[in-house]
Amino acid sequence: MQIWFFPPGLILILMLAGFILSWCKIPFGKILIGGAYILFWLFSSPLFAQFLINGLQTQYIPVQTTLPIDPTGTAIVVLGSGIERAPEYTSKDVVSEKTMERVNYAAYLNKQTHLPIIVSGGNRDNIARSEAVLMREMLEESYGINVKALEPHSTSTEEQGQLMVPVLKANNIHTVYLVTNAWHMPRSIYAFQNAFQGQDLTVIAAPMGFIDLKADSFIINLLPSINALKTSVYALHEYIGITWYHLYHPAKSA
Repeated sequence: MQIWFFPPGLILILMLAGFILSWCKIPFGKILIGGAYILFWLFSSPLFAQFLINGLQTQYIPVQTTLPIDPTGTAIVVLGSGIERAPEYTSKDVVSEKTMERVNYAAYLNKQTHLPIIVSGGNRDNIARSEAVLMREMLEESYGINVKALEPHSTSTEEQGQLMVPVLKANNIHTVYLVTNAWHMPRSIYAFQNAFQGQDLTVIAAPMGFIDLKADSFIINLLPSINALKTSVYALHEYIGITWYHLYHPAKSA
């Protein structure tokens, strides 16, 4: 159902409502149609989409892997972001493109810091294997990295924070470098800090997947783009998610 709360579904609803009202001779219908066109242009504009996503992805800078890191009690935690069917692999399930990018960066951090990796992601679509299992397979088969632990039951960012606590405790981990997309990091950090409150656990942002849509030409930055529309949807989803967290899951007091 959430497709109708974000572009382009939201735009289609506004336009349909506008056409119906116009057909019924109600002047507000033309305003809805015009507003829908303006929203479509804004959300599809690289300039506006970059503005939206920058409000999220500039909150945390890339982690400095050149700094000495004590591996004792520290691990890299990678958040899953979906599973896709892959007919080219005899139709078996594989991690989504975003998850693959996160796993790639986690492998890079592992090579730089030698910190162990913990993967997180459950079974969102009632498939045979969880995201965490598929992520572990990718790390082991493609990078030769043994995963320290799995959290294979979460179906949301909030659950990933909550269910990660017992996993960390069981493996004597007190500090985690959290790997997820830069635009997803503010909501993830909020969820993990809330879950870690009072648990003697620390989370450090290790953002990746920064988005840069800007072209050299100002005119091109104003023209509609599929990538810009997709970026706007990412941003809107995160802003709504962060607002929901703050309203229904306010930060716990120390």
